[in-house]
Amino acid sequence: MPKSELKHACFISYKRPPKKCRTPHFFFSNFAKALRDKIEEYLTADIRTFLDEDLPGGAQLSSSLSRTVCESAVMIAVLVPDYLDSDWCRAEWEAMTSLETKRKQKELIIPVLLDGEEKQIKRFVNGRKWIDMKKISKTRQLDNVGYRNIIRDIAHKIDNQVRRIQDAGDDCSTFTFPEGLDPEGRKDIYQDPDPLEQ
Repeated sequence: MPKSELKHACFISYKRPPKKCRTPHFFFSNFAKALRDKIEEYLTADIRTFLDEDLPGGAQLSSSLSRTVCESAVMIAVLVPDYLDSDWCRAEWEAMTSLETKRKQKELIIPVLLDGEEKQIKRFVNGRKWIDMKKISKTRQLDNVGYRNIIRDIAHKIDNQVRRIQDAGDDCSTFTFPEGLDPEGRKDIYQDPDPLEQ
């Protein structure tokens, strides 16, 4: 079976703001961008992090995102209440979970808890340890010494996984979201906004 090379050290999965959204959604989106910038400062891998805004315009969303998850060594999931209800986020989470099995690697998902009830999050992450960043209210707080140390540790985990994983473990050109979780194919329930729409 043909395999693909890794193209991204980390895929950052987060809930995009809806078109008409309340202010915290914009903070969650800005946090994902700020977190990526901070992680980039510490990564030593030759490949870098990915956010959905890195996709070229006109890309077929579902196939592009599923392929990108496959081409990533690990995934950071920025957990907020709406993440758990998002078809896109659940599809990305399950896709990386299936890659953990295929790659025979654990801890390819790094959950970062930004907002939400811990009891609900605990059920969702199913035994995974998360990094608690609930006290952050402004992205510039990521410059505080305590958070810089946490981010340095995250970058170190990512670098270690990039070294361990020699290839994507699958042909990423044919990798798809797990059956039933393709957000573009679900018309009977609320649809998340297109992550690439501004």
